Amino acid sequence: MNPFSALNHDLKERFKSDIANNIQNIIDTRGYGAISIQALEQEVIYYACDILLYQKSQEGRFPIDPVITDIITCASTAMKELFPNNYFDVHAQFAQEGVRINLAQVPNLQQVIDDYYAKQRGGY
Repeated sequence: MNPFSALNHDLKERFKSDIANNIQNIIDTRGYGAISIQALEQEVIYYACDILLYQKSQEGRFPIDPVITDIITCASTAMKELFPNNYFDVHAQFAQEGVRINLAQVPNLQQVIDDYYAKQRGGY
């Protein structure tokens, strides 16, 4: 395994733990019925966007496109491992597009994401 693959594996495992906790928060606050394919897609998109916005805040710019792709892929792969019978490659492709669209077109994206996670935790 090359070092870059090992790094992606480690990222995916961290993302998987975070995403599992986030999904559990949805279940705890809104019940199992709130877990739909749209909820899984939204979680991956917002999770990846949040990571990328954090990186931008630290570096003053977004990472280069291959890194953006890897981050989205790691989040999607984590979700596929958590929900192998529900989250497929078509959803991962949707996430690739959804993250890029959100980053480019939603001016208050960090606030949208913060509100999303506050709602998950029962903040409102």
